[in-house]
Amino acid sequence: MAGQDGQLAATALIWTDINQAEYAHGPVLTGMRCSGADTTRLIDNITQAYTLANRAATVRAILRGRLETYAARLAARIDQGRPPR
Repeated sequence: MAGQDGQLAATALIWTDINQAEYAHGPVLTGMRCSGADTTRLIDNITQAYTLANRAATVRAILRGRLETYAARLAARIDQGRPPR
């Protein structure tokens, strides 16, 4: 998940975890749809991160775990009124 596709997917996943919301309604995909950009690859990357087969002892599983940890810490800081660093 390197490069811009990976960064956008990670951003969408973190936003989803922090807000406990559907990724399709996040700012990344909403912005892409509004600008007329194709969201197919990004949605594929995001859904692969949620696929159970990709979550068992793979690089994607490790990345997903790190993103979940980061999102939880960021959400806690926001809930405590402390701005992200």
